[in-house]
Amino acid sequence: MMIRQATPTDIDQLIDMRCNFITEEFGVQNDDKMAKIRNQLHGYLTANLNRQLLCYLADDNGQIVSTAFLVVMDKPANPKFISGKTGLLLNVYTKPEFRKQGLATNIIKNLIDDARAIGLSYIDLDATKTGKPLYEKLGFYEMINTCTPMRLEL
Repeated sequence: MMIRQATPTDIDQLIDMRCNFITEEFGVQNDDKMAKIRNQLHGYLTANLNRQLLCYLADDNGQIVSTAFLVVMDKPANPKFISGKTGLLLNVYTKPEFRKQGLATNIIKNLIDDARAIGLSYIDLDATKTGKPLYEKLGFYEMINTCTPMRLEL
């Protein structure tokens, strides 16, 4: 088993892993929706992999069995993010038969090292119930926000 950074040749398998994550987290989606997601992912990964998207994976003889993505964002600095650079950790996913082996932990540690090296101020994530203990073990903590998160659906 090898932990390594993703390359463009991994894109098809990364899409499969993202779709597996989506199915586990959101349930089975209809074919039309999944086709649109796959299409968007292909374009996004092709344009952003190893640029604004860092990805590490566990490779078991050519098969990706665990992944994590770190989206790097540049924005105007403020006292909360002096560097103007922040990250969003997502798509932490390990195939069921490879869980509880420390793969996700090692992958996330690589992403944290890269985040420090490029000067990110912090990394955010939305933890699932099953993932929360892993993230806490790595130093993530629940945010107490004085602002109210809001969204406008478009």
